[in-house]
Amino acid sequence: MGQFDKADEFDASAFEMTSDNDWNERTHLHHQLGHIHDEKGDLETALFHYEEAFSIQLENVPRDDPSLSLTYTDIGSVFMSQYDFDEALEHFLHALSITLQNSNPDLLEIATTRSYMSGIFYEFKAFKNSLTSHQEALNTRQKLLPPVPPLLATTYNSISLVHEATNDHLKAFYFYEKTLNIEEKSLPSNHPTLDVVYHNMSEVLERLNRYQEAVKYQTHAVNIGRMAYEPDH
Repeated sequence: MGQFDKADEFDASAFEMTSDNDWNERTHLHHQLGHIHDEKGDLETALFHYEEAFSIQLENVPRDDPSLSLTYTDIGSVFMSQYDFDEALEHFLHALSITLQNSNPDLLEIATTRSYMSGIFYEFKAFKNSLTSHQEALNTRQKLLPPVPPLLATTYNSISLVHEATNDHLKAFYFYEKTLNIEEKSLPSNHPTLDVVYHNMSEVLERLNRYQEAVKYQTHAVNIGRMAYEPDH
C-alpha cells in the first residue's frame, strides 16, 4: 500500500508541473492515478480519473481514435467491479468496436476485452454468448502466448465454470484438467489456487458419479488447505 501512496503523491504533484495545454500528459497522469486507485480498491476515485482522461481525450481526438479503446476498457472494468454490468458491457462494446476498426489491431487487447464481456454474459446467464466470447479470447491467446502462461489457465477455468452452469460436466472437467495442467507447472504444490481447482474437479466428478476419483481430488484440496494453516505458513 505504501508504494501506491507514494506513486499517488508523485502523480498528483506531477499535475502541478504539467501545462493545461499538454493534454496528452494530463491524460496519461489520470490513467496512472486511475490504475493506482483501482489497485487500492478505491473504485470511485479510479472511475473519476478514468472519466477525466476520457473527457480530455474527447476534446482532442476523434471518437474512433485507437487510444480511446483502453480508456473504455478501464472504465468498463471499474463498472464491472461495481457490479454495474450494463454500463460495463456498453463500455467494453465501445472498446471492441474501436479496436476492430484499427488497421493493425492489438489482438491480445481484443482477447482481454472479449474475456471481460464473457464474464458479463455469464452474470446475465447468457451462457452461449459467454462461451463464444471465452472461446474467441482463448483462440487468440493460444496463437500469441506460450503454451503454459497463467492467463491461459484463467481462461480455461472460466470456460469450465460456464460448462458447469449449463450442466455439461464432462466439458467442465476437461477444461479443469487443462487448467490444472498449467497451474501444476507454474505454481508451488501447496498454492491455494490449486486447492480451488482440485475442489472444483472433485465436485464435477461427484456429479458424474465418479466418486473414487472425486475423493482423490478432494483429498488433494484438503491437504493443501491443511498446509495453509500449519504454524510455519
